[in-house]
Amino acid sequence: MTLGRSKQSPRRGRGSSAPVIRLAAFREAARQIRHASVIAQGGRVGLARRRISETESELVFKLLDEEPFRSLALSLRLVYQQREPAHFYTVYSLVRQRAPTALHERLDAIRAQYKDALANAAFRFAVVQDGKQVWMAPRVALETWMNAAAFHQDSDKQELFRALSHDPNAFKLTTQITALLLCGCVLQLDDTIADVTGEPQLPRILPSSATVGIDSTA
Repeated sequence: MTLGRSKQSPRRGRGSSAPVIRLAAFREAARQIRHASVIAQGGRVGLARRRISETESELVFKLLDEEPFRSLALSLRLVYQQREPAHFYTVYSLVRQRAPTALHERLDAIRAQYKDALANAAFRFAVVQDGKQVWMAPRVALETWMNAAAFHQDSDKQELFRALSHDPNAFKLTTQITALLLCGCVLQLDDTIADVTGEPQLPRILPSSATVGIDSTA
């Protein structure tokens, strides 16, 4: 099955991308994500409480190294940014319009997981603004890190970035967990695209290798 332009689709205009270009861009971004060292080597992040005495304990953060994570995020950004041809929600809609009805439930579940990763209350981050504690969604943490530190230094994001950075390990954990969850959704959608188009899926992650996940114990 091919995913060309439907009869009702408008002509490609300035700033738009034909379906074949969008799919190719998405599959390339997914390929980069799959072969990033964090994914290929089964990177893990986590948080645990370790007892240091009978009455005291401490939080232990397990985080990804900065440069491998930034490299992974650079590929994820191709899917995350709305103006990119590989934009996740745009490609999801494109595939769903043309996929067999039997695949709609799978596609909708992937979209729901992607959306939940950006809003999941379990990964919210607390900051103090104007003397009040405000809870930020994971989406805000990820976007602030991307636009104020990793890839841009947007001036209007710096104040929020400093507020989020008051607890650097917690900020990094929220950002990394969110990015990893989104990457998982990207790979699932890419598998579905391959099923629809009849193209090969990306190589599987070997069972003997640790899969990307979230540790709950030290």
